[in-house]
Amino acid sequence: MIFKRRKKPRACQPKPKALEKECLARLTDRLKKADYLPKALIIKNRSSKLKMSQVILDFAEPFLAQIDEQDDTAFREVIDLAIFGWNLALLTESGRQELLDKIMAKPAPKIPRHYKQTLQKKLDALIQRKQRFFADYRLAIIDYEIIASEDHHVLTVVTGSDFKF
Repeated sequence: MIFKRRKKPRACQPKPKALEKECLARLTDRLKKADYLPKALIIKNRSSKLKMSQVILDFAEPFLAQIDEQDDTAFREVIDLAIFGWNLALLTESGRQELLDKIMAKPAPKIPRHYKQTLQKKLDALIQRKQRFFADYRLAIIDYEIIASEDHHVLTVVTGSDFKF
């Protein structure tokens, strides 16, 4: 899905067909080679329903609104964090807390302590946002790809259900 920030609410923009095919081919190849999903089945969204890539962009919007639209690194970091928060929100509360405790307990000498606290707050906000506004979406994001051009980003996602994280 194409993300192009505007002052007015953005409309869902279709991906150019060639770009969509290219992204899907790369994601399919990557999943076929992945040992964590040896028999993954890729199903292309053929319906007119809202695509999960657009749902993720809408989910990440409060954080995307805070970054410079030309900053590719910042865009990728926000999407990384949003997808991690999305998938965390799909876990049970105890499973989520167990995973977060493991992550936060890992020593990271170059990361200041206050950064971990900020990360925890952002993840909590994302989890609350997922539960409040996106509770009906139960698909996990298995893989994704971001392609940047001069004036927009294209996000393609692969989803799945009933996965154990």
